[in-house]
Amino acid sequence: MDRLLVRVAAAAPVLLMACTTPTASVTQFDLSPPPTGTALDPRLANARTLVEVSAPAWLDNPAIVYRLAYDDANQVQAYAQSRWVAAPASLLSQRLRERLPLALSPGIARADENLASDYLLRVELDEFSQVFDTPQTSHALLRARATLIDSRRHELVAQRVFEVQRPALSPNALGAAHGLRDAVDQFISELLHWMDQQRPEPVAHIPDEPLVRDAAPP
Repeated sequence: MDRLLVRVAAAAPVLLMACTTPTASVTQFDLSPPPTGTALDPRLANARTLVEVSAPAWLDNPAIVYRLAYDDANQVQAYAQSRWVAAPASLLSQRLRERLPLALSPGIARADENLASDYLLRVELDEFSQVFDTPQTSHALLRARATLIDSRRHELVAQRVFEVQRPALSPNALGAAHGLRDAVDQFISELLHWMDQQRPEPVAHIPDEPLVRDAAPP
């Protein structure tokens, strides 16, 4: 019994050190402030309601992921000491809400505001990663599907898959964060111009024809 107490007492400082040793810090990234040079964005004539951006389960977390295309592009890996401040879909939703009001006229309404809008915009984020072509060279890859729905008719207006690639200037999480930030801004610019091209013709109002009575038989 005394030997057991001695062993526990000797191990106590080790256990205490293990509990008090600080863990390695985690670096967090966001998309930084939105670009100010949006003068070339189109002026959309119809209000859009933006639904929150959705993403598959493997992207539904703040991990900064990468793929080694030169080895196995199907394997998704994540940086251990770097994270986004929120899941990528949330970051993209926030960026869209920052940019869209600058381009829309009269504006954009959130789906939970129950305001009248002409079209419903859905965005599904399918890929948001850093892809390594070699151990030292990589690029940021964003792939998303945009769907525009007529709010009044509940009909599909248009749908398009966007794929944006931007260079990652360093083969690490910092390069991934900067490259994906640039990819997001390019995607939104392309999305705005695409929506500007979708101009469904309004429904023509056909007046009721006058009632024609059968002519009396001769």
